[in-house]
Amino acid sequence: MSGLTDNRDLEKDPAEVDRLEQEHFKKIVLSMFAYRNHFSRRIDVAERSFHEMNSHYKDMLAHWPQKMEALRGCCGRNAKVLEAIGESCPFGTHVDAEHVVGSAHLHSSQDDMDKVYTTLKQLVRDWSEDGAAEREKCYGPVLCAIENHFGGSSIKDRSNVHILVPGAGLGRLVWECAHRGYTTQGNEWSVHMLLASNHMLNGGHSPNSVEVSPFAHNFSNNYGAFDQQRIVRLPDVDTQDLPGDGGQLSMSAGDFLEIYDKDNAWDCIASVFFLDTARIVMAYLEHMFTILKPGGLLINIGPLQYHFSGNVAAPSVELSFEELRELLSRVGFVLLEEKFPLEMPYIDNERSMGRYMYKCAYFVAQKPAALSDAGNLGASRPPP
Repeated sequence: MSGLTDNRDLEKDPAEVDRLEQEHFKKIVLSMFAYRNHFSRRIDVAERSFHEMNSHYKDMLAHWPQKMEALRGCCGRNAKVLEAIGESCPFGTHVDAEHVVGSAHLHSSQDDMDKVYTTLKQLVRDWSEDGAAEREKCYGPVLCAIENHFGGSSIKDRSNVHILVPGAGLGRLVWECAHRGYTTQGNEWSVHMLLASNHMLNGGHSPNSVEVSPFAHNFSNNYGAFDQQRIVRLPDVDTQDLPGDGGQLSMSAGDFLEIYDKDNAWDCIASVFFLDTARIVMAYLEHMFTILKPGGLLINIGPLQYHFSGNVAAPSVELSFEELRELLSRVGFVLLEEKFPLEMPYIDNERSMGRYMYKCAYFVAQKPAALSDAGNLGASRPPP
């Protein structure tokens, strides 16, 4: 079992769990195919608003029909990529693309469609030259810490360093670590992200061979008349460019707390914008402590935008960073380095008139090489 179903499903028959997971995978794949219709309807609204104006105002916007036509081109461009992502689903889910593409009867929930639109922006963040500055801010400090602690060895020896990247998203940080020779595994819960990362990492794309218009859906805060339609090319690297005698790259699907059950297994956990995805962040920290080898590192960077905050169905405990830092020592970690604030955007559009900036906390914490305190929480943690 991958752990992608609700925990309550684990009490059911394994065949039933498998059926539910396949239904979930198919729902996500279909949302990729539903994009074409979904965004076309939004363009219809913009066109209708234009045509409902009086002729005096329409004459002032003589370029508007051309702009809407360009947006339809963006829709087709994005749909081509998303449908290819859906068709390459690695989870055994088959969708008859010939019958669903453009079908007027194909609909997905707004939540799933929001995730599809976010996936397009994530592609830019992780796999384009346009995302390089953002990646340098969020991945750069993590990679620097990894190199400082593990980078003195040869590429061949680096393959003995095992790095886990929970909340791996579209896989760029996983690739960067493996590209440097480390044996690296990414873990991701979101099927939208898993499908897109699989397509980028295993799709055999030549650099800059894939085109998307990730900001086409932004009808507000555009400075240039055609900024909304701009094209971004990806990937910016050859994703197959990994050292032959170095580390390996892999991805796992499912709940971080459920699928990693081997103690003392990892040399490093690289946590980027991940801790705040927890309902109970203490469970994450204890689990990280347990699965790290003695002397292993937890390298973290990100805000505390708790994903389950206010969710009645999945209540969460939202800690301040000061409270979280205190927990590190309670769990058993030794804090080696800390920086705050580090300002960084997330899936940012540098040309937008409205941009959101996080003040992130960065730290490096170590599991002691010799555990003298057998009573620490990491030594005998309760079930999460």
